[in-house]
Amino acid sequence: MNYKNELEQASSKLGKPIEEVEAKWEAIGEENNFGPDDVKMQLALFRTWFAGLLGLQKKESTGTTSTAGKYVKTGFGFVVAVENVRDWEESKRITLQAEFIRNRDEAYMAGKFAKVEKTDSGYTFSKYCPRDGREKVLTKGNTFEPPKSVMEIDGETIVPLETQQTNNWDGQPNKKYGNPRPLDDKQRNVYFIGEEGDSGVRLWSIKAKGKIAENWNIDEFRNIQLQGNWKPDANRMYPVNNRDGTSTLTSVEYQDDVTSEADKDKMVELMGKYITVAPLVGLEHIHNQNMNVPFDEKIIITEGNVTNMQTTASQVTGNRTLFIADLDADYSYEDGNYASTPCWVPPHIKMDFGIGSKVIVVGRTSQSKDQDGNLRQASINVSGIFVQDKRGNAVEYTDSGETESDWF
Repeated sequence: MNYKNELEQASSKLGKPIEEVEAKWEAIGEENNFGPDDVKMQLALFRTWFAGLLGLQKKESTGTTSTAGKYVKTGFGFVVAVENVRDWEESKRITLQAEFIRNRDEAYMAGKFAKVEKTDSGYTFSKYCPRDGREKVLTKGNTFEPPKSVMEIDGETIVPLETQQTNNWDGQPNKKYGNPRPLDDKQRNVYFIGEEGDSGVRLWSIKAKGKIAENWNIDEFRNIQLQGNWKPDANRMYPVNNRDGTSTLTSVEYQDDVTSEADKDKMVELMGKYITVAPLVGLEHIHNQNMNVPFDEKIIITEGNVTNMQTTASQVTGNRTLFIADLDADYSYEDGNYASTPCWVPPHIKMDFGIGSKVIVVGRTSQSKDQDGNLRQASINVSGIFVQDKRGNAVEYTDSGETESDWF
């Protein structure tokens, strides 16, 4: 394949010296350990880099690139997994409510909440500060607005307080200690395979918070460029959300004009390189192996064919259920083991395929126990589905009315 002609075209279009473009070509090959037989794959990665850089140049020429901040840079690649948004404050409020009901005096002396009393002249706030060993009282006038996180429990009004005295990241005093906690703290983990600048292709953990986490709408498995605060040393990216309305979400540009079968093959190959591969027949082993690894490294991918699906969402979790199996795996009729693996699919993940489809599932393994304390079959909490071979469309599952006593 005459790839040198494409390098010359890229050099001309980008206005860069051919030596610089050739250096990028060589870097792509070295980073991915490509050999002479991998020219097509190397070219697919090169085209993705070219399209992203060309798009960035066009934005710069029209003055539309900035999302504010000198640390904001552009990355190129594709989103591989989007986990459910979680409100961490909600669980903390539930815990505080239980502690208040169980022993409110103990919770108060631990500095977990402030008492709020409405008076004729305004409000009185009382809190105990364990760090200082004393109670503090604050009065406010009628025009004062209590924090949005205020709670009513057993006829008493309280405000949850920050109890962590030092920062996790540097051990310095936490400036928010003793202050009211926010009403909500929505966060979402997103995983992205790609590169920023010359950082090299890798799996990035995108830590979305607030409105970005709540309104995340970037499609998975599409070549994109996006802006954010990239931290190569930690393999993380922090989205930006500016006062002028620009954000990581508004910076996204899809590069579908260069998407091809080679791009899809590239995505599969890169997933296999940067994410733990967990064969269905060895899923429990991988689950046990991953129990002590860092949180962002617990993500796995597995491949299988769809054998059944329940598209009616659970009233408790909102999840639907996908069952996949390895068609090449041996099955023992003597043991009567499970013939397929359940995958819990959250509402934001599309299920636009049917039984028989071949899929790659991205997610985290889980394994619970039954009422007797025995381990159930390992399952997968899904955060991404890459359809390799689509068969039909999703069908509504009809419950037969039978019960599997060893399942739930």
